[in-house]
Amino acid sequence: MKLWFDITLLNGGDVLKRGIQAIFYTFFSRKFLTFCLLGCVNTFNASLLTYFADFVLQKNLAANFGYIGSLIVAFFLNCKFIFKKPPTLKAMIRFCISYIPNYIIFNLASAIAINAWHLEPEWGTALAVLVGGPITFVIIKVYAFETPNEIKIHRPFIHKHENAEETDEKG
Repeated sequence: MKLWFDITLLNGGDVLKRGIQAIFYTFFSRKFLTFCLLGCVNTFNASLLTYFADFVLQKNLAANFGYIGSLIVAFFLNCKFIFKKPPTLKAMIRFCISYIPNYIIFNLASAIAINAWHLEPEWGTALAVLVGGPITFVIIKVYAFETPNEIKIHRPFIHKHENAEETDEKG
């Protein structure tokens, strides 16, 4: 599959081009799109749990309760539908560690939405998903579910003639 763009810069264009390709193939992959779909389910779960917890807990605590509850559901959904791996305690621990940056983003977004903008906690959850989702996907993919041997770097622009030229120059 060839991308619609081709970037070439002097002395390093290849590195930039490969970086852009890696980003493109990470965020336009079936795994990421499924992650986004499950993210909608998880956002609904977090919002629903937050809504009910809001009746008995302080708003910020209710938002955290919803987040943690949906995190547990998210782990099992990621195992089954995205990474197709059996759930293990090690994977769950790594998954939870992978969500620490997202949790920080979540708390900041919730605090801003609830305390500064005076919105309901559900809006903080939605804001956190939009900001933290892509970051979290990369972290859980690399750290929680894939071993170093499974991580693939996509190099669709390497053509046989490019390799031949490199061989000729070296040889």
